[in-house]
Amino acid sequence: MDDSLSNGKIPIVHVGKIYDLLELTDVLEAKLIIILVWETLDVISKRLKFRHKGDNDEISFRLNHYLNEIESLSKLNLEEIFDFVIKNSSADNTIAVVEKGIIEQAIQPNLKSEIEDVKNYALWIKSVNRSS
Repeated sequence: MDDSLSNGKIPIVHVGKIYDLLELTDVLEAKLIIILVWETLDVISKRLKFRHKGDNDEISFRLNHYLNEIESLSKLNLEEIFDFVIKNSSADNTIAVVEKGIIEQAIQPNLKSEIEDVKNYALWIKSVNRSS
């Protein structure tokens, strides 16, 4: 990654677990723009069912991972970690969703509102999991 930065390239790194992201930011010296792209359980479920058609064990494993990550996010101060928070509730390409979200937030910043959406969703997910 350091080679890419020194050559004027902008690397894009996908990190699926929040604690892995925190470790990565601790070891890199470069200034990063950190974006949380999150999706609702409904969207995740539909995508997993499409991608892993008939593999219920894999779908269940990945859904549990998603729920754990949402719970992890609810325990952190997201404003200190993320520069942008973008909800992807469509089937659009994630890069296109990120580009659109960054432009929208640059025009009308709403990071606190987006973070509140994530926190409220995480609390709802926790309450649903406890009641089932």
